Amino acid sequence: MSIKGQYKLDSKEIRVYKKEDSCVFKKNSEEFGGLSNMATGFPLLVNGIKIRTAEALYQACRFPHLPDIQQKIIEQNSPMTVKMISNSNKKNSRADWDSIRLKVMKWCISVKLAQNFVLFGAVLHETGLKSIVENSTKDNYWGAIPNEDSSIFTGKNALGRLLMDLRQAFYSKNNFLLLHVEPIKIENFLLYSEPIGIIDERQNFINYLKNFWSITYNKDFNITTQMEIINAEEKEPFYVTKESKMNDGVENNNYETTKKTYQKRLSKKEKANKDSQPNLFNQI
Repeated sequence: MSIKGQYKLDSKEIRVYKKEDSCVFKKNSEEFGGLSNMATGFPLLVNGIKIRTAEALYQACRFPHLPDIQQKIIEQNSPMTVKMISNSNKKNSRADWDSIRLKVMKWCISVKLAQNFVLFGAVLHETGLKSIVENSTKDNYWGAIPNEDSSIFTGKNALGRLLMDLRQAFYSKNNFLLLHVEPIKIENFLLYSEPIGIIDERQNFINYLKNFWSITYNKDFNITTQMEIINAEEKEPFYVTKESKMNDGVENNNYETTKKTYQKRLSKKEKANKDSQPNLFNQI
């Protein structure tokens, strides 16, 4: 299939993907449709404003100087209508849009994950280690264009590659850092004339887990700290005495000494763990 009329890409930017080795997404209703910016079911909240899709958020960022157009975009129920409104106002896009749009897209999908960490995280997880490819018949920049039998996709696939970068971060040991998203350091990063702030979903995620386990076990759920577990393990049940311990053929007169030695070792272990384990939230 010819890509005449599409973006003129440098050969270094072009990627070729085999369908059999890729997770290809196009329509929201199809497999991996949740990867699309047009996918509903992943609500966003930026500066206290509810936004239905990542597509609406991305397109609104085109027009920080035109809050009326931003509002019109965000109020739409249909992501297709969002795109149509944006396209009809393209000539009014911020002057530096082409140079910052990759940064904006990366920020948008990062917000999508932070605010839908379990649901969207599951969608990313289902892709395994395969290439993520947006199937597009028109856009060889954000997506990749299929050949006649849709077995090969060719294009820059910028959105797919950003999603693969996000997936790699989600698979890392520091994935909870993704719950905290800084605003892009660009001029006029605004929504309804207000600077876009930090997206911090850490406490919301903790609340989600507490509610999940509370509902699962049908009772109030309280987080028990590791120290409380250790302290509980140190306490002998009231019915356990020195005399009642199992006689395994070894003299029991060293029981108290053994217990003190164990407690001393445990104390050293606790101190070592405390010194060696960084506080995750202090790193954010």
